[in-house]
Amino acid sequence: MSEEDQLNIELRKEVLRRVLVIEEGVRMLLLFFLNTRKENRKAISKKSSVLSFNDKVNILYDLDVITGQEYQKLLLLAQFRNKFLHDIDCKSFSETIYMFKEFNNQGAMGKKLLSFHSDKNKRRKEGTENDYKEAYFCLAENLYDMITEKMDNYIDEKKEDYIFVKSLFAFYKKTMGMIANVLDITVDNKSIPFEIQEKMFKKIIEVMRDESAEEIKKIVGSNENILERFVFKVPSDITYSRNNSQNQ
Repeated sequence: MSEEDQLNIELRKEVLRRVLVIEEGVRMLLLFFLNTRKENRKAISKKSSVLSFNDKVNILYDLDVITGQEYQKLLLLAQFRNKFLHDIDCKSFSETIYMFKEFNNQGAMGKKLLSFHSDKNKRRKEGTENDYKEAYFCLAENLYDMITEKMDNYIDEKKEDYIFVKSLFAFYKKTMGMIANVLDITVDNKSIPFEIQEKMFKKIIEVMRDESAEEIKKIVGSNENILERFVFKVPSDITYSRNNSQNQ
């Protein structure tokens, strides 16, 4: 038997290949939520990083990007990855689980891993080598889906916010223009009675209230949560003081 076979290099490569995908996903997720576009990054560089995988996972958890359960899954993946890469005696999942139990006082690692098996009947306290291997690959796939879903949601949210803000800015420029026009008219025509000025401003407020609601509905569609966040609301009891107007 060759040294490569003795060390079970093929299994180690399979583990590493899947973990590398997750590690890159974690790095990208961190870049997304830190919202950094700087090219010469130091802490989260692709070539080198002062942050370990666990450091990045900890930051994602602290930022509430991942849940406690997702955090534990990522750590479990990393624990097996570290054993296969750094411990020459960990040539199989069964041996690795034994090492966890005997030398790390982590007797439940096998059970934890099997809880991710695609076959519910395999989710028990102990399993075969193939059971552990399948469960580990299912865990990696589960984490890949989680990361890509979070990225997709982040992109959709930012795109939605960008479209909304751009449209809302255009709308406010329009309404501010209406107010400026009324101010110009009242300044140039000092003979306009205050009652007429008040009616003009109240009309603008009504237009702003009604048009903003309609404009935003067009932008966000049926998404009620966003609609509640962004609909421009003007108090209905706005009044204008004759004294304030005259003092101006």
